[in-house]
Amino acid sequence: MFSQPQGSRNIHLLMIRFFSLMILLPFLAFTQAPGYMGKKCVVGYGFNISPAINNATPRDNHLNTIHELYLDYVIGNKWLVGLGARYYKTIYDNKANFSDSDVHPEGSYTINGISLCLNFKYYKRNYVAPWGRYFMISPVLNMAKTSYDPSMHTVGRVNGHDTLYLDFGPSPVNYYHFDIMLGWGRSRVIADRFTVDYGYNLQLWSLITALNEVGQLFPASLAMNNYIEETHKWRVHGINRFNFFIKLGYLF
Repeated sequence: MFSQPQGSRNIHLLMIRFFSLMILLPFLAFTQAPGYMGKKCVVGYGFNISPAINNATPRDNHLNTIHELYLDYVIGNKWLVGLGARYYKTIYDNKANFSDSDVHPEGSYTINGISLCLNFKYYKRNYVAPWGRYFMISPVLNMAKTSYDPSMHTVGRVNGHDTLYLDFGPSPVNYYHFDIMLGWGRSRVIADRFTVDYGYNLQLWSLITALNEVGQLFPASLAMNNYIEETHKWRVHGINRFNFFIKLGYLF
């Protein structure tokens, strides 16, 4: 599900287009579209959290955290569509051994993740968008930038002497991963102007990969030249697999 590393220029261009679309969305909405007291656009901030089971986190706080900015607008009595951008920063602790030995690299490396989402929310019966219980489905592009410290190394023996190996490939490197996010939530409107959403979401492919990570059905062949490329997937999947969320929005 991951593509080959690409240059950062492609990410910058994609993000410029994405955020430009976020800015234009409110002006593209039909003025006749239903909404709450004539208001049909919601812009806000979301916070996602989940336990970091068998995964390392910065400062060992045992929690995955994701920050989110979103823009939604109502296109019907039951439907809301929008864009979201999610950001997180985490680490991988290099606990996986190389395939041909019981050795693993010392230290850890950093992962900066940005996910771009196209959100579709369907509000259940007895509710009208953007108020009430809803189901969400979202195509997601997860982008991960990995970078490692020059001190990250592994120790080998050459001619009876310890030798440090430091080359784990280029740094930083960008990786791309497509997923489908499902969510179940509830939205409340406060003072006819503010919204509060809460619920939970999951990403399908990240959830499926948990079976392989636990059972090692298709174990990766790890060496220095592909260590980061292979292991970063486990951390990206882990932080996006399942999250509880709360969102605060402004309705206009």
